[in-house]
Amino acid sequence: MKLIILLLGISFSQIAFATCGNPENILVYANGMFNEKWEAQKNLDSFRIMHINKYPNTPIHLSHLAYNTSESLLVQVYEVYTQYISSTGEAFWSNVAKVYPYAHNNLKDSISDQTARDADLAEQIQTYQDFINKRYSVVTVAHSQGNFYTLSAFNDLGTPATKMVSVATPAQAVYRDGPYFTFTTDPIGDLTPLALEPNIQKAAPSAFDHGFMTHYMNDAKARSLILEATNKAFSISLDNQFVPSLDEHDGYFNSDMRNVLRWTQQSMTSEVSNEAEGLLLQSIEELTHTNLSCESRNYNELTKLLSQKTNMASTEGLAEALAILKSLKFSEPKPLQK
Repeated sequence: MKLIILLLGISFSQIAFATCGNPENILVYANGMFNEKWEAQKNLDSFRIMHINKYPNTPIHLSHLAYNTSESLLVQVYEVYTQYISSTGEAFWSNVAKVYPYAHNNLKDSISDQTARDADLAEQIQTYQDFINKRYSVVTVAHSQGNFYTLSAFNDLGTPATKMVSVATPAQAVYRDGPYFTFTTDPIGDLTPLALEPNIQKAAPSAFDHGFMTHYMNDAKARSLILEATNKAFSISLDNQFVPSLDEHDGYFNSDMRNVLRWTQQSMTSEVSNEAEGLLLQSIEELTHTNLSCESRNYNELTKLLSQKTNMASTEGLAEALAILKSLKFSEPKPLQK
């Protein structure tokens, strides 16, 4: 009965799965001031299409909008003012923490003060934490005020799993010294004196070169540099590619193992009291520690390992274990017929 309940509880939904050897890539867009949600979402969708077209070999498994609510004029101006003041304190404690690690507590206290009064920031931090828990590779392209939000969220979490590409920034830093792009004709530098120095010339300057799509992504040079920086941010060092992991998002196994890996996550949360379950888990453990490539850590190799356990199990136990494994076989969904 335990096995039946366990198997019925497994979700076999077809979701994006990590490329073998790599975690799943999540593209996030953090919008600036005076953006309705549909406008910010349109910017994200357009940017994702541009990235896919230029870098088709870099998969983006999921895109997410880190939305900054568009309030009334005075509320948004006050919000930016408080963020600007807070960012100065963050920059101070962040630099101190590089020498004195205990200063991380002061940094987090500073950010906590912001989350207490800004629901958008609190929500963004929680969403990023969920992504980190799933071992996603997160790259956020932040525009204008979105830089304050992203910088605070990433400073609070303090992980290399999140990377930042900054556009038209009013802030004085980019998380972990990431790339930034600000036009010399963008007024943001005049409005925020401590902002990073403008570093790119616009081919056809205009009166207010600040819009994400209308100005930055509409300029050939800026568009190329921003897309290139985003693509580089998704790259994973070899040291992180092949860390043994049973999490389906890490890409340590072939993608045909996804249902098996989901089964292990549920099975390991309960006490294994069945010979068949024990045999299957043991075989998965053996496959985890082989010297095979991630492509070869696949369903067929696991079936082979399990089938070889004739001297370690009863005939009934082995047959049941193989039956469980058969029920977990993954098949790619068939393309929809036009």
